[in-house]
Parts: sequence; structure tokens; C-alpha cells
Amino acid sequence: MKKSIVSASLILGLSFIGTGCARTVPMYDLPQQEVQQKVSQKDVYKAIVRAAGQRGWSVQKVKEGLLEATYAKRDFSVTINIIYTATSYDINYKDSTGLKYNAADSTIHKNYNSWIKNLEQSINRELMLLNI
Repeated sequence: MKKSIVSASLILGLSFIGTGCARTVPMYDLPQQEVQQKVSQKDVYKAIVRAAGQRGWSVQKVKEGLLEATYAKRDFSVTINIIYTATSYDINYKDSTGLKYNAADSTIHKNYNSWIKNLEQSINRELMLLNI
């Protein structure tokens, strides 16, 4: 009897550990963000680059209106595309390592969502500062 209780407890405990390690969540799908201020495309570009730099992202201009940004921390890295105009910007997942991205389920490690939300907040703050 004691053996079966110990075995059941061990199995139950391991199942909790297994689900806890996954740490994947539905991917945060940032809708296209409208720029509320009347600014130029160059201003939006500068705001995005400043915000990304403050958050530890490295940014590379692919072409006018398209940036590629990479964030790397410990064993994780993610690359996103940021499409921008004078009136909006859009963040799209491109690639990652160590984040358990699953395209079929649209899930990813929970840290991704935090990084994108933080970047979004910083970009919006930088855009607001343009008109001060």
C-alpha cells in the first residue's frame, strides 16, 4: 500500500514538473500600431531604433520601412521584423532559438511575450516624446 502511494505521488510530482518546464504560452500577436502623432517615417524609424536599443535589441535596417531586430539573452534569441511607415508600425516574429516556438499551435516561451510587450511600450513612449 505504501509503495503504491509513493509511486503515485512520484508520478504526480513528475507530471507537474514536466508541465512547468514547458513554459510555452500562446504567442502575443501585436496588432498593427497606429502612430498617433503627425511625424515623418524617419521619425518613426528613429523612435523604434532608440526604443529597441534601450531594451537591448540590436537593430539592422533591411530597407526603407523594414527593420530586423534581434534580442539575445543567455540561451535564448529571437529575431523580429518591424515594418514601419509615418503612420504605423508592425512587429512580426521571424525566427528564434531556445524559445520552443511551435508554428502549428502559435505557442512560444513566455519570455517572448514579455520582450515584445516591453518593446511595444518603449516604442510608443519614444513616439510620444517626439511631439514634446
